[in-house]
Amino acid sequence: MYSGVILTEIHGKREEDLPSTSRFLFSIFAPLFEIEAKVTKLAVAVLALILILIPSMTSAETVIPGPQPRKFTSVIDHTEQPYNLFVPSAAADGKPVPLVIALHGHGATWESWFKGTKVCEWAEKEGYAVLCPHGRGNYFYLGIGETDVWEALADVRKNLSIDDDRIYLIGHSMGGWGTWNIAASRPDVFAAIVPMSSWAPLELLENVQYLNPLIIHGDNDPAVDVQRSRDADATLAKLGIAHRYIELPGVGHESSMISDMLPTIGDHIRGRRRTKAPSRIAINSYTRRRDSAYWLTIRGAVTDGRKAHVGASLETNALTFDYADDLRFDSILVDLGNEAFAPLAGSDLVLRFPGGATQTIPAKVMKSAASSAQVLAIHSAGNKAEIAPREVLRPPANTPIAKGTSAAADVTGVIAQFILADTKVDGVFMSPSMFLPSPPTGDISYDDMFDYITRMGGVTRENEGSGIFSVTGADLVQKLADQKDWKPSWWENVKCYPEVEFDEAKSYRILVPPPLLSAFKKGFPSAKPLDVKVRDLRQIIMEAVMTKGEL
Repeated sequence: MYSGVILTEIHGKREEDLPSTSRFLFSIFAPLFEIEAKVTKLAVAVLALILILIPSMTSAETVIPGPQPRKFTSVIDHTEQPYNLFVPSAAADGKPVPLVIALHGHGATWESWFKGTKVCEWAEKEGYAVLCPHGRGNYFYLGIGETDVWEALADVRKNLSIDDDRIYLIGHSMGGWGTWNIAASRPDVFAAIVPMSSWAPLELLENVQYLNPLIIHGDNDPAVDVQRSRDADATLAKLGIAHRYIELPGVGHESSMISDMLPTIGDHIRGRRRTKAPSRIAINSYTRRRDSAYWLTIRGAVTDGRKAHVGASLETNALTFDYADDLRFDSILVDLGNEAFAPLAGSDLVLRFPGGATQTIPAKVMKSAASSAQVLAIHSAGNKAEIAPREVLRPPANTPIAKGTSAAADVTGVIAQFILADTKVDGVFMSPSMFLPSPPTGDISYDDMFDYITRMGGVTRENEGSGIFSVTGADLVQKLADQKDWKPSWWENVKCYPEVEFDEAKSYRILVPPPLLSAFKKGFPSAKPLDVKVRDLRQIIMEAVMTKGEL
């Protein structure tokens, strides 16, 4: 058809390449061009103008102020996942708006913030957009739950202009944990964080040094002990990280505190902008999934369940690295395209490695590398760096260590087997609530397992709280059958692995991980603590995974 030729000449595109609105208008106007002799240059010009302008007009029209339910199709399992979005009136002019990502607690949903708090009214007044992802429900924002947050954010960006330097992450209870965990994983995305009534991965808090945390907790919280936030406060203070801690007298775990604290939260985050080019970076991680921040990346760190730490400080024309002598890794990568290195484009760069070794990157090489945004790569085979192409920054594949729904059916049981084999106890108490449900794909990867054991929280210290007890078989039979008087209502049923019949006349050596200790002591007051040392459970699990290579 002649109309197709006209479109190619005008737009440089075929009909199927046009936006949907333009294709619709094209279908209306196309008959005008069926008769070639009647086509005038003026008509062609008018059609060209309409086809060019309409897409930009319709994109502005999609910015509808107010709360709105939305959904996206997940790349993980191709299911539709819901989220709520609030768009402020300030977004109507098409200018970028700041975004607050609000994470819900255990047992809540993507709808809870909008239905149970005044977040929309507050956000309208402040001019913030608000994203409330579902996070797959009770996945503790780990694994696919965390991926859900990033996918929802990507979907929001398709239709709303977001100020990337003013993205704030807040959450309550499980959502507060998710706030800490996601921020420690990707601190370069956020300008500030506000975890409420939650607990934190204390060993990773150095990662959030530029996020100005505002920690809020009630001192009468029956669900999450206020000491957990006090510990986070003390840890940040020891690290010298700027933050603020608010402890609310007489307040429990109720979510009504969120609305009460929104004005305070607004005062804290207002005007804060993301740090993009810091001079000092610290990456602390137990998983290869969380290996990059700002201009620094660790590739292939082998932790054996221990924390991997790499630090780097840029001062004048020197870059100093800090990592343990026994840290095993494939490479440490420095993004020379980051604006932190712009002042060094015409200067030598001196690299200082642990142990005193140094290397100088000549000014000529630095200038060339910076202009093409290349990467400085330090390989594990000796303290020596080389210039590498930017492609090395692409994340590695997340290889499964267990495939199929049968292999992944009981993550908790698999982990219990690893612990039983190493500790030689008679049984280990576990609840699926300590970890995560099996992934929807039915596969578990090496990095998934890291995420699962991260959920164990305090199960990283030797025998914390005397975690091995002598328990009678009679107690085990009775209390495991009826858990309503001692198990927290929000936890799934506790099991003792291996699942066998107990002899009520005998006693058993039972290991109880710290997340279950307080409930266990309440339900089994006659259990006797044993003075037996237990290795770091995370290390036990990861050594087993690495040795077996599969589950």
